[in-house]
Amino acid sequence: MITGNSVDRRNNGLSLFDQYAWRNRIFFSAGARIEHSNIFGYRFAPRGAVTFRLPTNTFLRLSLGRGIKQPSLLESFAAASSFVGNPNLRPAKTDSFEAGLERRWFGNRVQTEVTYFRNLYSDLIQFISGPAPLFIGTWQNVAKSRSRGLEVTGSARITSMVKVSAGYTRLNSRILGSPTTSDIGQTLVRRPKNSGTVSLEFTKSKLSAVIGARFTGASRNSFASFGVNRITAYNVAHMTVNYQATKNVQLFVRIN
Repeated sequence: MITGNSVDRRNNGLSLFDQYAWRNRIFFSAGARIEHSNIFGYRFAPRGAVTFRLPTNTFLRLSLGRGIKQPSLLESFAAASSFVGNPNLRPAKTDSFEAGLERRWFGNRVQTEVTYFRNLYSDLIQFISGPAPLFIGTWQNVAKSRSRGLEVTGSARITSMVKVSAGYTRLNSRILGSPTTSDIGQTLVRRPKNSGTVSLEFTKSKLSAVIGARFTGASRNSFASFGVNRITAYNVAHMTVNYQATKNVQLFVRIN
């Protein structure tokens, strides 16, 4: 139980999606979703993309779309000693645009991609810590914010059994409007400016393994009441080994 209240939410939706290719050079995809909630009413979320196949195994991708996310029951109705829900939360809306250029080299053994993205958020839901002395936090809608940046990824198949991959993301975010006026102009919480990944994959017969790491730069936090208003940069290394012992049995080890 997260609250003593009885809560009833009912959602119904309809999705349509279609794809079309013209002369194996231009590829279209488009879709839309209409969703109705007995609490939040109707929401419309369209999405579309087009890919152009250019000479020398190069692809230009353009896409735009809208995403809708309702607040969870925890965010709306939680009743704990250190945080409470906000029943007045509104669904968050994201309008996104991406433009990317992909190139395949050396008989598709190497693949690189550069993508520019821009997202505009309305009523983004974020957790905000409360004031002293109780420090009871809750979730709030950030009226308007945006993020934009560049993502660079690449992968190379060294042999039929070995593949290496890496990626880097440069992100810039900004709060454009908020009920908390001191937040305006600040970066979004827990959205690092710099992040990246690197991995090495090995596959042979029934055995496969992945070794890699994720690098996350410093970012702003929302626990200013506790003096924690910044998350320092950190790294996470990981390893996964899988072995297909039989048709129906797989053994695995995962370490983070």
